Amino acid sequence: NYTVNGHWPILLESFTQPWMQACRSAAFYRPVIDVSLVIDALIYGKNVWGYHLSNLFYHALTSFNVGLIAYLLSRQWQYKRANEAGLMASALFAVNPLAQEILAWVVCRCDGLSLMFGSLSFVLYLLNYQSKNQKLLSLSLLSFILAMGAKETALIYPFIILLHALISGAGQKISTTLRQSSVAAYFGVFAVFMALRFYFVGGFGSYSSSVGQLLDTSVMERLGNLGNWLALAYPLNASD
Repeated sequence: NYTVNGHWPILLESFTQPWMQACRSAAFYRPVIDVSLVIDALIYGKNVWGYHLSNLFYHALTSFNVGLIAYLLSRQWQYKRANEAGLMASALFAVNPLAQEILAWVVCRCDGLSLMFGSLSFVLYLLNYQSKNQKLLSLSLLSFILAMGAKETALIYPFIILLHALISGAGQKISTTLRQSSVAAYFGVFAVFMALRFYFVGGFGSYSSSVGQLLDTSVMERLGNLGNWLALAYPLNASD
């Protein structure tokens, strides 16, 4: 609200400071979320339904990307019924009950946006892997950067791409496989992002303190309790 009323430098500060300019239970770096919320504020004002509509849109695009990933992998590995595989994957992801927070909790778009950009990055990677189109590689890397700027869990994508390259290049020399898949480019972007994040946030940050508070004791002492697993899986129902 403060930003859209003329204080635009605050939005720029989101790229050089911890998320929401504060460090509470952990230090996060998520400027993409602030940009998306400001865009929503410009479009919807204080109409809450608009922010939920944006979250729904992000989740729909992610579901579509998941279907594309299943379809492209099925075609690459010459599985039958690639169309059906894509439709099934997309439908199952769209109605997954673990996605309810993304739709019900506006700020949880950090997951929605990160998943949307991350899955899009992987789709573009698969298309580049099959066509060797450098423009697709550039777009994939850009989408990967946006995913990391939405939530830190997107850092896993270079390792997913590495795994795909190793599986797809079975029987080849590892050096040849890595060169053909452009894995190095993703890890290079990964390293640069982490260096900038460390500089702006003042450390790597973690969830350790917030998760510890949720469990009211050390995490390792409680992992064997099924009730605590359910509380973490369905945090909106933790009080029940």
